Amino acid sequence: MYSHELLPEFSPVQSFYKKAVVRADEGMTVLESYTVPVVILLASGDVLLTDSWDHSATTLRHVREFLKQNGHIQEAASKATVMAAIEAGKFTRITREEYEDLQL
Repeated sequence: MYSHELLPEFSPVQSFYKKAVVRADEGMTVLESYTVPVVILLASGDVLLTDSWDHSATTLRHVREFLKQNGHIQEAASKATVMAAIEAGKFTRITREEYEDLQL
C-alpha cells in the first residue's frame, strides 16, 4: 500500500496539515480526511463517496481538492456540484459498511 499527504493544487491554502491522506492499493485509491475514508476511486473509474464526505467544511475542502486533482474539476466546483454529480449518477454514495466490504 502506498500513502501520501494530499497537497493543495487548486485550493488557496498552503497545506492541509496532514489531515488529508491518500492511500493507494491495487485497484483502489482512497482519500481519508481526519483518518476517515471519504472518497474511493476504483480502477474502473467509478467514484464512490462515503456517507462522511460532507461531514465538515474542512472535509469537504479535502474532497473537492482530491476530486479536482483526479480530473473531476467541474463536478468538484462546490458542494452543490458534487451533490448534482451524485444525483446524476456520476458519483455513488456508499455507507461505511459498504466501504469495509470493498476492503475484503
